[in-house]
Amino acid sequence: FPSHDKREKEKFSEQGKKVQKRYLDERDDISALDKKFNIFYANTEILKSALYASLPKISVSRRFADPDDDVARVAARLLQRNLEQDLDESHCDFDECLKSTVQDLLLPGLGQVWLRMEVETEKRQLEATVVDGVEITPAQEYEAIVEQEVYIDYVYWDDFLWSPCKVWPQCRWMGRKVYLTRDELKKRFGDEVGAKVPLDYKPAYRSGVS
Repeated sequence: FPSHDKREKEKFSEQGKKVQKRYLDERDDISALDKKFNIFYANTEILKSALYASLPKISVSRRFADPDDDVARVAARLLQRNLEQDLDESHCDFDECLKSTVQDLLLPGLGQVWLRMEVETEKRQLEATVVDGVEITPAQEYEAIVEQEVYIDYVYWDDFLWSPCKVWPQCRWMGRKVYLTRDELKKRFGDEVGAKVPLDYKPAYRSGVS
């Protein structure tokens, strides 16, 4: 992350942390004894419920509702049922991700959810094609998909990075911080890349930083 781009983001990060502190009603020693009603917290909770209250209902429909297009009708129904099943899975944290994202949107003003696909493949052998004793195509090895899964990742607002820009279409790049162990790094990015990334993150509660 370039240092000059990081400085551009520091002001936004400082303001976001102040807003969160006001939301949590964190006061200093002088004002701690003052009895005040945190109306900012109350209003935010009302807005959170208005923006997102429960899991959305999945609806997949055809763009062109032709009465005799049974293939498209069945395909839409299959897609809808697949999505409904994904949300019902025990490991799916879609609901918690959306709740956290809505809160980030209302407080610092930046909510981020990323979709990530993990694919497992294996080498397979394709037999040669022989017609009347003549080999038309030789045997060849190919990589087949044996499993694939789409995961939803909540991105903490201060872990999202982007290039300085006046409007979003002018953004040149974006990224996010990902906190992984060495084994998780190697699994996601391979042994060569996973071995080079330094593990230098120190949580505040461990480093003593307040």
